[in-house]
Amino acid sequence: GIVTSDTGGINCGFGGAVCSYDYGGELVELTATPQPGWFVPFIGMWSGCDSAGGSSCQVTMDQAKSVTATFSATLESLWLNLSSSNVTITSSDGLLDCGPNSSDCEYSYDHDSQVTLLATPINGYEVSEWTGACAGITANTCILTLDDLTSDTTTVDVNVVPQLKTLSVSNTAGAPAVYDNGLTPLEVDCGVDCSGQFNYGSTASIIAPLNDSQWRFTGWSGCDTTSGNQG
Repeated sequence: GIVTSDTGGINCGFGGAVCSYDYGGELVELTATPQPGWFVPFIGMWSGCDSAGGSSCQVTMDQAKSVTATFSATLESLWLNLSSSNVTITSSDGLLDCGPNSSDCEYSYDHDSQVTLLATPINGYEVSEWTGACAGITANTCILTLDDLTSDTTTVDVNVVPQLKTLSVSNTAGAPAVYDNGLTPLEVDCGVDCSGQFNYGSTASIIAPLNDSQWRFTGWSGCDTTSGNQG
């Protein structure tokens, strides 16, 4: 903020560099004016005044005097508006811990505070992209400065998606192709060796053809469950 005097001379802070002036015994009234990001009107504290109220301080300059105006920063609420139960967001200062097993999702910080947020997805998921004030970030960490002068609330969310897992299929050389049965999001269609990617936790159903005159299906290995020529 800035402090000015009614009689001229004092213009101190936020671009003003005149913080002392020689007066000749008169009554001087000082006015504190907060700048953006600080409480308006002035609700801070004065010290060294003969009398003070609100943004004004009065001093009679019958001797050298020292006056201090202490400004109070506005508060900006950081709200973690989670749309997924598959991730937890925490802040490095320990003031936010928001997720399926915790509910500290909002905290009021001083304006211009810097907050580091960490997204921790559950097993099998990964961060896709942050939204809100962290929009565009695809890493697990978002470093955010609360400097919005148009709103006293900043909102953050993060999108998570299932990780892709690779299924590899090996087939006997020259044998008919092992193929996907069409029920999975990505096909595995191969001859000797092939692979396909599937969402974490999804079921991949693979079928080995039986109607070939030169080959006889004998069994699977590596499957969770099998049923005949389907694994």
